[in-house]
Amino acid sequence: AEACKSIEYAMKKCPNGMYAEIKYDGERVQVHKNGDHFSYFSRSLKPVLPHKVAHFKDFIPQAFPGGQSMILDSEVLLIDNKTGKPLPFGTLGVHKKAAFQDANVCLFVFDCIYFNEDSFPFQKASDLADMITRVIREGLEGLVLKDIKAVGFFPSFAQGNYEPGKRHWLKVKKDYLNEGAMADTADLVVLGAFYGQGSKGGMMSIFLMGCYDPKSEKWCTVTKCAGGHDDATLARLQTELDMVKISKDPSKIPRWLKINKIYYPDFIVPDPKVRAL
Repeated sequence: AEACKSIEYAMKKCPNGMYAEIKYDGERVQVHKNGDHFSYFSRSLKPVLPHKVAHFKDFIPQAFPGGQSMILDSEVLLIDNKTGKPLPFGTLGVHKKAAFQDANVCLFVFDCIYFNEDSFPFQKASDLADMITRVIREGLEGLVLKDIKAVGFFPSFAQGNYEPGKRHWLKVKKDYLNEGAMADTADLVVLGAFYGQGSKGGMMSIFLMGCYDPKSEKWCTVTKCAGGHDDATLARLQTELDMVKISKDPSKIPRWLKINKIYYPDFIVPDPKVRAL
């Protein structure tokens, strides 16, 4: 699916209206059933490893009674039995799955491509904005959007139909919204800086950002800010920022700063809490 960065863009791409479905962060699996025979394929139509899908043949007939021949598009996820929530992508591997004993491999079907030579209609989403909000709040991966008049069924591959490796649909994720800007806002302060590279070598051009944690009573690093500064701004920051050069020396990391050792900076600020007094 094509990345969709705003609701306005989705409306423009799907002027006839759209169907919206929850997008789960699992492994894509296409299920083929012909009588009692089941086959499972990946996004690129390669066979799926048996340990991930072997038990589905016992449950699919219960979910689709009377389905003698069908093709289902789905995502396979590992679900925590205690919380009912999906576990992170990549936990379906044999070794990682062993670390999650109280979890089940589940199949989330989002499309019925073919069913006993017949097709049936999808349900229409009531409100796209509310649906996106709910999906983000529940920690799910996002939504898949499909133009109403373009949606069709196998094997007539029209614009909105599924084709392996093709991108006819829209995909909405939290990180895609607001034209790629942060989905959440954050008020951060400069805690340190790093030397730049190339034309910015020898000057502070990458800044370590963070915020205060009242529980630990320490300043915690959050991210690096490395872009968006013009030459004039960088030149001004060299003199305006109160920095102490520590050259990534671990012994010079102050006790008020909580930081991973791989992010030790070239420069550090004086204690922001003391400086604010």
